[in-house]
Amino acid sequence: MGQMIIGNKVLLTGNVIGTYQGRTVFADKAIYDQANNTLDLTGNIRFESSELDVSGSEAHFDLENETGQFPIAAYNITQLHGRGVAQNINVIDPEHIKLDTASYTTCPAGKEDWLIRANRVYLDQVKGRGSARHARMSFKGKPFIYLPYMSFPLDDRRKTGVLFPEVGYSNNRGAEFGLPVYWNIAPAMDATFTPRSMSYRGFQLGSEFRYLARKHNGIIGLDYTPEDKLTKEERWYYSVDLKSNPTTGLSSRIYLNSASDEDYFRDFSTNLAVSSTTHLERTGELKYRNRYWNTLFRVQNYQTIDPEILPSSRPYQRLPQLRADGRLDEGPGNLEYRLLSEWVNFYRENSVTGGRLDLEPGIALPFYQPGYFIEPELSYRFTQYQLEDVAGVGNDAITRGLPTFSLDGGLIFERPVGTGMKHTLEPRIFYLYTPYVDQDEIPVFDTIETDFSFGQLFRRDRYVGADRVGDANQLSLALTSRVLRNSSGSELLSGSIGQIFYFQDLQVTLPGRLPTETPSSNFLAEVVTEPIPRWRGSLAWQWNPDLGETDRSSASIQYLRDPRHVVNLGYRFAREDFEQTDLSMAWPMTRQWQALARWAYSIKDRDDVAFVAGLEYESCCWKSRFVARHYVNGTPGGEYTTGIYFQMVFKGLGSLGTEADSILEQNIPGYKTYDNTL
Repeated sequence: MGQMIIGNKVLLTGNVIGTYQGRTVFADKAIYDQANNTLDLTGNIRFESSELDVSGSEAHFDLENETGQFPIAAYNITQLHGRGVAQNINVIDPEHIKLDTASYTTCPAGKEDWLIRANRVYLDQVKGRGSARHARMSFKGKPFIYLPYMSFPLDDRRKTGVLFPEVGYSNNRGAEFGLPVYWNIAPAMDATFTPRSMSYRGFQLGSEFRYLARKHNGIIGLDYTPEDKLTKEERWYYSVDLKSNPTTGLSSRIYLNSASDEDYFRDFSTNLAVSSTTHLERTGELKYRNRYWNTLFRVQNYQTIDPEILPSSRPYQRLPQLRADGRLDEGPGNLEYRLLSEWVNFYRENSVTGGRLDLEPGIALPFYQPGYFIEPELSYRFTQYQLEDVAGVGNDAITRGLPTFSLDGGLIFERPVGTGMKHTLEPRIFYLYTPYVDQDEIPVFDTIETDFSFGQLFRRDRYVGADRVGDANQLSLALTSRVLRNSSGSELLSGSIGQIFYFQDLQVTLPGRLPTETPSSNFLAEVVTEPIPRWRGSLAWQWNPDLGETDRSSASIQYLRDPRHVVNLGYRFAREDFEQTDLSMAWPMTRQWQALARWAYSIKDRDDVAFVAGLEYESCCWKSRFVARHYVNGTPGGEYTTGIYFQMVFKGLGSLGTEADSILEQNIPGYKTYDNTL
């Protein structure tokens, strides 16, 4: 590098390199004016900082004011891998840059699949946002959108502005177009408003407000349609979910949902699970937990939106519910002491109502040693009712008290097998006794009988809820065997079998059910295996010994190499209820094309339950998805919803279209999208 001093100016030639406050410049020639503290560069110029790189043939810097100009230059935004060319780049100060007649893309040089051209671009690194005036976006050389003003991110901070449009089609909403507007109210508070036009339904305004604080957070949403074109009625849905943790152990939640009518989700939802909703919950609760106690105060009711559910079958309101559960481990005598307590006031129109007090103290003596365990437990459940609106000669005051004794024990045998593995054999025995008490006079407020499964072999009550305590004099026998990898402890193979043997008939039932007169339960078997990495299989089977038939069964196989290489195959059967197959997959056809699909089929009804087909194309700087979906509302044979969804993702900028990615993730277990839109 050569140097020459002419008056107050220093001339540098050759490979000129200069650094200043974390910024570096390279040039073939530099003239430094000591009197004015300016620097003029010519030749192959590069300006590098942590946020921005610029290259050109000439530049001027005012070192005193930290400003600079590049008449014609190429630039690169480091964090976004975005680049472009501008007729003039003006460094206003180290954090603010203005570009005139500029272009922008995240595509590599020579392959600008998408490109934005704007009259003026302003980069504000303090706020982490960029803005453009009179922006024209082109794709594959064809202009397709003009925006008089647009805003885009320079980092992961949020910014108020218009988001990319949402487009789609479904047979219950028609063709739709939505334009989300994002409002960054504060660092921990934002809102999104989405005006949406639906060809079948008309105009809808969707809104969502979110806030997040150290001890509080919440989401409030409202979708409002002033007049549905088809029903000629006002339609709306709102949801509120507010959570708080004001101090250690104390938490609260307010959870509210409401819809204008019972058909709202069938007409407006694009989600199978949501469109099948039967009740909307409204709950307010306060919880406190410490080492010994777990307490709850709750008020709760529901809006029933399934018109086929009779008023007498709708859930009771809890107005209110008080619960306090205590536990003391290693108390006097090495016993474990526990207390479950609850008081609830139940209400439902034109039904038996009233309060229920439920207390269940218990003690247990667990004994665990290498190779075996044994745990006896004794409890007493006292339940008292004060009822109103009791029809006929029913009692308005009912008291029930029942003891329960259980004895749980098991052995664990281990032996090495193969190389780096061990095999276990784990027999388990569980005895349960609860005497029979006639409970037919007790109303059923919130009690259900659990589905029979392997875990039910070791439960102390076959009912959930205090309105029924199942009588029991039974013995459960089970055997589990595992093959474990010593290096990780993961299971190569796990298998379990078990059955309950009844020493007396089960007489306590829910209304409309008959007592169980059988010497044994269904025979249960479960197998789970992960024979090699990426493969997982499971099988569950219930055999009814009285009928000599299978009552329930399920099987699944999954291949998961990574979130883009997924195959799922499932089968479910319940005698007299359903028999279904479920196949889903996500698989690349080429380096850029990926196929995605799901097909759920009811063998019993000989009809589809759900069908999803999608195609995804990924380039270096953009990605597109096309998804078609067809699913039944409710049970097979009912009304179907069909939708077509398209999404375009411009990496480093945003996405255009309906969120087809979330539809695919909901329908294909194991599949995940990784869209770099920032």
